[in-house]
Amino acid sequence: MNRERILVAGLGNLFRGDDAFGSEVARRLMTRDLPSNVRVFDFGTRGYDFAFALAQGYRSVLIVDSVSRGAVPGTLFVIQPEQDELEQLCGDGFCDPSHDVNPMTAIRLASKLCKNLPHLVLVGCEPMDLGDEVEGSVGLSVPVAAAIEPAADRVVSLLDELCRMPQRSFSELQ
Repeated sequence: MNRERILVAGLGNLFRGDDAFGSEVARRLMTRDLPSNVRVFDFGTRGYDFAFALAQGYRSVLIVDSVSRGAVPGTLFVIQPEQDELEQLCGDGFCDPSHDVNPMTAIRLASKLCKNLPHLVLVGCEPMDLGDEVEGSVGLSVPVAAAIEPAADRVVSLLDELCRMPQRSFSELQ
């Protein structure tokens, strides 16, 4: 188990408009030259796969997803939640029911599968349009599409910081 490995986890439903944000950022990052200890994966709506990945001994996991927080659509957030803050995020729109297992449930499952969860960082984007459960919506809104490249840049910047830091000095990222 290499505790220096870092996972970038793109989450999102391609059939729910701006919920595809995390998947789109992950795809963009897959075209970039990243450190060899970084793995980028587009989990889409596969929450069980995400949960099992969290339990695979990564040092840190950067979760990229749409996050409804009442801001202007396209606004980017970087959140380093503690366990109690993760619970609040679920109420704040982070846990989209269109994923087979929402991110919070995946994190809870992973905490049962492994002794120590990795350091988690959420890179989120305020959505404009998530479509609806019946008809859905394909394609990102203009403000969220415009946030893809800046979000990818922010993830790369966070990866650079994480790769330079000693294993337990995560609080310095704030």
